Amino acid sequence: MFLASILLMGIQIAVAAETAPSKAEALINEADASHLVFQVNSAGDVVHVQSGMTCVLGAAKFSLRKLIIISGHPAGDDVACDYATPQGTVTIFATKLNGMRLEAAAFDIFKAMRMSFPSGKLIKGPLVASYPGLSDPISASIEAPSPDGIILSSAWVAEAQGWLIEVRATYPMAEQHDTELVSAISSISARLAINRHDQKP
Repeated sequence: MFLASILLMGIQIAVAAETAPSKAEALINEADASHLVFQVNSAGDVVHVQSGMTCVLGAAKFSLRKLIIISGHPAGDDVACDYATPQGTVTIFATKLNGMRLEAAAFDIFKAMRMSFPSGKLIKGPLVASYPGLSDPISASIEAPSPDGIILSSAWVAEAQGWLIEVRATYPMAEQHDTELVSAISSISARLAINRHDQKP
């Protein structure tokens, strides 16, 4: 099922290719008018200039809706790609560690999650496999009540070439499997893109 989902995503992205450049430009102009942090690559997707992380535009079931530049940091050192899914949202962050240990960064992220859901319960995060070039991921989830039922907010944190990769997903508890699968694919895509960028001459 994992490979089938990856192939399906590839097909969806290919079908959407004709509209990719204009959508990518619009998202970049909204977040980064100078184009010093985000640019459009030859495939029509958005690339984070500083790390090389690619934010694929996706398609109906996994669509890039916003690019985010976090304030309070040098331009390009802390960014995010925000996606909409049928079940919830998935956001991929790339943050320059600047010597900070991964464990300390993960602690701060999970603490912020607890503050976002004060009535939630911290539970064990989902298992995420390790991949060459990516540190062993650290994960945690919060189960919290909402007007529409129980929701889960999960985060996966890992390090690649001096960059912190965080994949955050929030979704109804009943839809946990599908959204976590998309999130895992996203983290793999981000890690590969950063490694390719790092290996350029």
